Amino acid sequence: MDNSDYVRLHLAVKWGTNFNLRINLDAELRSLYEEVIQNLAKVFQRGMGKKVFRKFDPYLLAIALDSITCAFLFQTLEKPDEHRFDATLVMDLFFNSVYEKGRGGNE
Repeated sequence: MDNSDYVRLHLAVKWGTNFNLRINLDAELRSLYEEVIQNLAKVFQRGMGKKVFRKFDPYLLAIALDSITCAFLFQTLEKPDEHRFDATLVMDLFFNSVYEKGRGGNE
């Protein structure tokens, strides 16, 4: 299986055939997904406590990062010759908007 097959599998599991975020996920996968999001939210919460990130709902930040990443991956799969996945762009778009002033290029 190459990388695009793994990404397709990830998106199929995550979005289902209608690209609805949680459609067709069984309870175990939903639980695992929620655990990953909760752990990511804890990272954002700690970062807010250390004034690395601006004050937002950490759970929603986790959802937003997951969503933007999946959107870029989906576009790469749909139009691989036009839109290659660019992790640096994802990080710039997301993190430059959530860093506290004076951190991470958001001066």
